[in-house]
Amino acid sequence: MNEYLNAQIEEHCQMVERGAKPLSFLPFQKRYYNEIIKIIQAHGLYYSTEFKEKEWVTIYFYKNEMIKYLIPDLPSKPKTPIDHMLIGLLLGYDINSICDYIFKKRKRC
Repeated sequence: MNEYLNAQIEEHCQMVERGAKPLSFLPFQKRYYNEIIKIIQAHGLYYSTEFKEKEWVTIYFYKNEMIKYLIPDLPSKPKTPIDHMLIGLLLGYDINSICDYIFKKRKRC
């Protein structure tokens, strides 16, 4: 694994570990899977895996184990304000930023 990917995983793990974001996820090539899992486990985090395409996988990692029950229901293309709110909160955005985004998006429609 290259230094950039390693640093990216470490940064996301630290943000989740410290509570800055309840959930983080990254797509990456399957060949790095075992190394990335070791990093996530070293931080004491839980993870879920979604095998997408032939050579790619998305890994979700989180501190609260119950988040794993929300992941299957997360919309890949949020359409409603509730979709945006849920995803925004899980990814660590503050409520004001989420509401501003929703309001601006509605004005464009």
